[in-house]
Amino acid sequence: MAVKFPLKMADGTQVKTIKELREHFDLETVLANYKNGRLKKWLEMRGYTEEAKSISYLSDDQDNSIEKLCEKLCEILGVNCPAGEL
Repeated sequence: MAVKFPLKMADGTQVKTIKELREHFDLETVLANYKNGRLKKWLEMRGYTEEAKSISYLSDDQDNSIEKLCEKLCEILGVNCPAGEL
């Protein structure tokens, strides 16, 4: 059995649910966890299979734009894309 791990956000919160992720959302932290694979694994371990599947289809090279990648990540996770953070 795999151990469920929390995602640590910039404000120090250890998020364990997608609701907590949305409440303490930090684009830089989420993007880093996407790039190192932790975000997808975190979603899978908690049963957020649709979100994990959608994230697995993303690519850093998609439209050659980090802005597009961030917008898609925010859309998948159900958060507003923070203006000015890109």
